[in-house]
Amino acid sequence: MTSGGNYKCIFNLGERTQLVTIQSETNTYRDVETREIWSLAYLGKKRPPYKVCLRLLEDNERKKMGAWEMTFNESSDQYYIAFSLKIPADADPETMNAALQLVTEASDEMEVELEGDLKFLKTEDEY
Repeated sequence: MTSGGNYKCIFNLGERTQLVTIQSETNTYRDVETREIWSLAYLGKKRPPYKVCLRLLEDNERKKMGAWEMTFNESSDQYYIAFSLKIPADADPETMNAALQLVTEASDEMEVELEGDLKFLKTEDEY
């Protein structure tokens, strides 16, 4: 558990591991209370190029649940690309396990895929 009360889970994927965060704070829309589960596929100082952003949007369409999000954190001066899934705050264990599996697999697969496309980290940005 983090100092902010969030849960951090590390999943072993053979030769790789994936860190997944379960937010302790919930959000409410109308009468539906949700909890966010997310995992990073990229963290860095350079803005991802257009082709990476387009790839994330294309992948969003294929997902049954959840979506890719890209944010810029001014205090750390870094870009974050994360797969995020919002589930009911009172989700049963089966739903929670399925959500954790989806977030883990999606973020790890995209991280592996983007490793080749993120060569821009050492070169000029492609726009």
